[in-house]
Amino acid sequence: RLDKSFEEQRRLMADASHELRTPVAIISGEAELALSRDGRSPTELREALERVRGESDRLKHIVDDLFLLARAEAGDPIMVPREVYLGEVAADSVRAVRSLAEQKHVALSFTGSEDLPFQGDEALLRRLFVNLLDNAIKYTPSGGDVTLAAHRENGDYLVTVADTGPGIPSEAQPHIFDRFYRSDRDRRASATSGAGLGLAIASWVAQTHGGSLSLE
Repeated sequence: RLDKSFEEQRRLMADASHELRTPVAIISGEAELALSRDGRSPTELREALERVRGESDRLKHIVDDLFLLARAEAGDPIMVPREVYLGEVAADSVRAVRSLAEQKHVALSFTGSEDLPFQGDEALLRRLFVNLLDNAIKYTPSGGDVTLAAHRENGDYLVTVADTGPGIPSEAQPHIFDRFYRSDRDRRASATSGAGLGLAIASWVAQTHGGSLSLE
């Protein structure tokens, strides 16, 4: 068990280093290029700063995700449960990502009940739903649909995120909840894809709340 734990830690460090290297290199390169030539126009400098800001945001997101996973593995008391309405948190999450859907011309909707009383951590639950919605919007073509539904089913709560995108390649399906996993399609689109932590965190949040996350 110790050997397995150490190996997982080594793999986490290697994967994290790999993912952090790219945004750091882009930020450094853009800054160096902006400073290396005199007389760059305000437009060129603004474009360089926008690229730096974009990569800085991506870097911050990766670091935040890594910090959350590290605290979870260390057994820190991350979850602060209280009485919430699961459907209301889900509906709020839909509203939070509406601008992302509008930018891609994707129709976004919520169906089901905003009631569903539940004992859980609202911030973590919102992160779970937003991660799933962000993923669905990212891979749904313009003109498509993304729907989040929340229902009571056989005494349990069932929350689903469905989209009209191309689906996940069969070879990638067994691995999508692994940390840092990205399919070949994601790696080809690395400028817009994440670090492969969103679904791993979503799965962990579900398990922490006594539930599970699955793919159909």
